[in-house]
Amino acid sequence: MLARTHGQIAVPTTLGKEWVVFASRATFFLEKLMAHRFSGKLNGAVGNFNAQQQIFPEQDWPAFSRRFIEELGLEPTVVTTQIEPATHLVYFLDLLRQLNNVWLDLARDCWLYISLGYFQQKVAEGAVGSSTMPHKVNPIDFENGEGNLQVANSLLLLLAEKLPISRLQRDLSDKTVKRNLGVAFGYGLVAVQNVLWGLEGIAPCEAVLQQEVAAHPEVLAEAVQLLLKTLGEEEAFQKIQSQVRGKADGWARTVAGLAEGPRRIVEGWRPEDYTGLAAQLTEQEIERIVQVLRIEGEER
Repeated sequence: MLARTHGQIAVPTTLGKEWVVFASRATFFLEKLMAHRFSGKLNGAVGNFNAQQQIFPEQDWPAFSRRFIEELGLEPTVVTTQIEPATHLVYFLDLLRQLNNVWLDLARDCWLYISLGYFQQKVAEGAVGSSTMPHKVNPIDFENGEGNLQVANSLLLLLAEKLPISRLQRDLSDKTVKRNLGVAFGYGLVAVQNVLWGLEGIAPCEAVLQQEVAAHPEVLAEAVQLLLKTLGEEEAFQKIQSQVRGKADGWARTVAGLAEGPRRIVEGWRPEDYTGLAAQLTEQEIERIVQVLRIEGEER
């Protein structure tokens, strides 16, 4: 398939490579979420062990606090005000928000690929595409996923900005805000399900993808100008650009205008073969992701 930068035709890539980019980005955040530990505190009314130290001065209260919190599976926060400062929680919310951004980017790209004809949508039995246009199959799962992810991220951002802030040693303005933690998580879960439904409902139009690549041999101009530079032609980019940019017959004229040596090399090039290391990079990254996320059996 042809990659698109700035929405315009770039050079060839593969669908697998573009898909594994999203998987790779998601894995970065998933790995940190999997290893994340929430925090807790046990250190008295304003964090100084006042009463504990007053009654049992011989006790090592910071050590006791650490042991107790760790037994609950939490990361101890010993130095606090009246409340645990929510640093670990905020980090978790930010990780989750950035993971959502990966799914949001995926949903939007799928929508665009569908609009370009790169994907065909499966027709769901009984689904109504449009109230007036019977031919339509709308990408509503990706659209619903996008909207739900935006709601989730708006709440996660609010929570992440609000929860670390408390006047002096304590105020309760965070209490009502925390009630929306479940709402934010809920919208995120619904959104991910929307995106999964969307992915299950599409299939690549291989013929369309291959035909488009074959129809644009000018994408090989990138390699031609680099080849000429290696042969000592300093103005190679400008020369090739003037021949191919915005011209339907630019590629044929470019090849015809090359010196015999470069022309013999370039004549055998095909845009279908101009995918670089896309397949290799995809396979290597899949193996890395499988190891990082410990994916086994049928899940793989």
